Amino acid sequence: MQQVIYFYKATKQANNLKKDSLLQKLDSLERVYLSTVADNEGLIAERDSALKKIDKLRASVNRMSNDSRKLKDAEILIAGLQQTAMQYVKQLDSLIVLNKQLTEQNTQLSTEVEEIKKVDAEKTQQLEQLSVKVEKAQQLKAFNVISLPLAENSKPKFKAKKVAKIKTSATIGENVVIDPGKKEIYMRITRSDGAVLSSTADNSFTYEGEKIMFTEMKEIDYNNKEVNVDIFYKANDDITPGTYKIVLFHDGKEIGNTSFVLN
Repeated sequence: MQQVIYFYKATKQANNLKKDSLLQKLDSLERVYLSTVADNEGLIAERDSALKKIDKLRASVNRMSNDSRKLKDAEILIAGLQQTAMQYVKQLDSLIVLNKQLTEQNTQLSTEVEEIKKVDAEKTQQLEQLSVKVEKAQQLKAFNVISLPLAENSKPKFKAKKVAKIKTSATIGENVVIDPGKKEIYMRITRSDGAVLSSTADNSFTYEGEKIMFTEMKEIDYNNKEVNVDIFYKANDDITPGTYKIVLFHDGKEIGNTSFVLN
């Protein structure tokens, strides 16, 4: 009889130890899942399902009496949960590695895109600079621009009341890029007070997108070689003492300028 009692006590003690061991394993499994961070919907659902199974099995183990068979069944279930947890962690590790690779690839692609943008910006700048150079190369240039106030006898006169006309002379430079043909050279004479001398109020042309007045216009026959041009303005009572600025234009661009002073 004493042997039976001893066997019963030993079995109960062993089962209690087994029960504590199973609860510790469940706690350990729970910590595995709770310590992971997943942003994948499938893994999140798998984790939540596993945590529910662990809670349910823990409650079942806690209710178990001294029943070796039930404890054995619980041990088998926990072993299954451990295998599932191992697969879960492997999947999570694989995703972490994959995400790291994708992040590195994205970083590399971003760097490459920035380099491409930089190259494109440099090429765009070069093209813009080239375009400006081409545009400048296609412009006429006026050299040796001289403007003289003349009296009735066509001699230079720098007294305002003696001025009968204004003569502006210039050399239009050689340019092999521009198309040959008829070219219109505009002369604009501006007094110190900002007034523009003009033979008619209808004298206007487009400069930098706006209509502005000009004094006189001379059409020349340009064949890509140097050509001298004289433009005259017949003065009237609009001549007053002060500084006069003379600017020559072609195709909406300034091509030369000069000035003189009248007493």
